[in-house]
Amino acid sequence: MYFVILLSLICSGIYYEYQSCVLSVALLLLLWREVKRNKEFRWKKNYLAFFFPALPLLYLLSTIWAVDSQMALLGFLKYLPIGIFSVLIMQMSQMRQQILDVLPLAGVELVLLSAAGSLVPGLSEYLVVNGRLAGTFQYPNTFALFLLIALLYLLHQKRFNKKCVAQALVLLAGILATGSRTVYLLLPISLLAGCLFTKEKAIRKAYLSMFAVLVVCAVVVLLVTNGSPVARIMNISLSESTLLGRILYWKDALPVIAKNPLGLGYLGYYFTQGSFQTGVYAVTHAHNEFVQLFLDVGWIGGAGFAAAMIYSIKKTSAGWKRLLIIVMVLHALMDFDLQYMAVYMVLLSLLPWENGREWDMKYSKLLPAAALCLAAVVVYGGLGNAAYYFGQQNFAQAFYPKNTLLQIVGLKQAADMDEMESIANEITRQNDSVALAWDAKARSAFAQGDVLAMMEYKEKTISLSKYEIAEYTDYLDMLFMAIQMYQEAGDMDSATYCAETAVNIPLRLEAVREQTSSLGWKVQDKPELALPKEYKEVIDLLKDEYRK
Repeated sequence: MYFVILLSLICSGIYYEYQSCVLSVALLLLLWREVKRNKEFRWKKNYLAFFFPALPLLYLLSTIWAVDSQMALLGFLKYLPIGIFSVLIMQMSQMRQQILDVLPLAGVELVLLSAAGSLVPGLSEYLVVNGRLAGTFQYPNTFALFLLIALLYLLHQKRFNKKCVAQALVLLAGILATGSRTVYLLLPISLLAGCLFTKEKAIRKAYLSMFAVLVVCAVVVLLVTNGSPVARIMNISLSESTLLGRILYWKDALPVIAKNPLGLGYLGYYFTQGSFQTGVYAVTHAHNEFVQLFLDVGWIGGAGFAAAMIYSIKKTSAGWKRLLIIVMVLHALMDFDLQYMAVYMVLLSLLPWENGREWDMKYSKLLPAAALCLAAVVVYGGLGNAAYYFGQQNFAQAFYPKNTLLQIVGLKQAADMDEMESIANEITRQNDSVALAWDAKARSAFAQGDVLAMMEYKEKTISLSKYEIAEYTDYLDMLFMAIQMYQEAGDMDSATYCAETAVNIPLRLEAVREQTSSLGWKVQDKPELALPKEYKEVIDLLKDEYRK
């Protein structure tokens, strides 16, 4: 299991769907080996054993009503390792402890590997993001959380020898290098909490010593580097753009959650956010794992996960485990940590699976047969997804032609109008929330002289990308040409209809401005809703002509 966890951490923390497929196959092999060795299949009768194995099935079920059923299927593939890992935990009683024991050394290895790799051209862009150490996760905030959990677990060791001291200092250095403000806040708080809730004097001494080292490091860094990364902590406030951006995501998502009790399916939030956002942003995740689950699989999944965390915090007997769970939950309220299956497995390893009675079932040949069928499906889906991420479009098309993201790439590369229209039609049939596809349909309709269809498709485009000023100007360009065409043909009614639509564009932009949240004006990317001067002049001319 050590190599599975270590490879999971090295492989981007298992963020991508094809990586989850590989992990699922590895876990299935481990599960088959353990069940065969034990000659029985074990199942705990507690809430955790009910919810987490069912989580991938919730993603699978969501494909029925998802925004994009084909992409929602990837959610099942992505979270399948969580279901299998949960079942595996119940077969291997010592596995959770083995995983936790790996964390400090794995964290040290990742810090050293990342630090060395950051000096190598070609690798540094993957390991360092905006001057912050991102590690193999390629995301500083979640990497910082992993290092923090590894550090807190290390400090819990009763025999805190020189080797542990060296590892702790490396982990602390790694945390500071990530520049993660949330972890900067959680680190001293968790160290003090560890002191307060630990009865062992040796462990309390380790926590206090690390807190002292942290204070010294903060002072030294403040003096030597003119405040960075300590300055990042000083910049934290309720008016800080990054925090306000996250609050904006959550604020916009809450009405969507209320209106969609079954969820939007995997990536549904990503595809539809343009239709309900009240500020300028384009994010794949809501930066809050609880909100994300409500968006993906609805009220059952979101409330179920929240209940699982509350259950675990209450039922966990070891104070240090409870502390680590709380730290991970708090960070998950601010980021998308559980999109990384390696981090998710660490969380599951901390939960109280030992509670409840055990149910045993004798080994049956049906179990490996079912596992083999599941592995075949996973491998097939993983190959198509991997081909997409590695840019092998023909291979990806052969294995998973309904991948909407792959179709969007094909749409951008369409050789002619007919191919563009064909791909756009295919996309909108399975997902009507892709603005680019509706824009392509509008262009195709306009090229064929169907102005009414162009207007219908362009209206749909703008409804999905209302903060993109380029969409409005593009629409106006087509309307201006249509007006001229109708005037030359003597069809003044149609020309007037197009002119009225064009004249209303500034009013629609003003409506978008009024609908924009106050938070939308405080984040870094502010709305730009003013038409260029030349468009305003043409609209003014149309107003005068329309009045006559």
